[in-house]
Amino acid sequence: MRDINQLFKGQAGDTYELPDDERTLVRAATLAARGADTTYIRFKVGAAIRLVEDVYMNNVASELERNSRIVLGANTQFKTYEGAHAETMALDRALMITRDFAATDGGARGIVSKIAVYSPDSSAPVPPCGGCRQRISELVYDPNFFSI
Repeated sequence: MRDINQLFKGQAGDTYELPDDERTLVRAATLAARGADTTYIRFKVGAAIRLVEDVYMNNVASELERNSRIVLGANTQFKTYEGAHAETMALDRALMITRDFAATDGGARGIVSKIAVYSPDSSAPVPPCGGCRQRISELVYDPNFFSI
């Protein structure tokens, strides 16, 4: 059984205090940022979403996603300077693996427990933009939700 923390064996520890589940989420966002495709803007961003405990996962979900309930996303950009934000990519993946394609409602609300956003190209926190905040708010489980 694979766990997201196995991907970080041998790396330096965190310099800040966070509960274990949030530290894991930040590490996952760090891993996701490595997969960003930023040829033109050169500003990598990774996002990691923890899904709620009892969320349904279809057969599209990977073993790692099933075991950790963490979904990754990274920003991408094209020559037109358009692209997708890391948060949106992770939310799209979360929707893809939690959707019951046999269901008639097609909706998936209340699936996001926490989200972490990270950029190795910024010394300051990288908060989600307004559009990403709206998307997150529509999928979040807890109304007192906050991102780390």
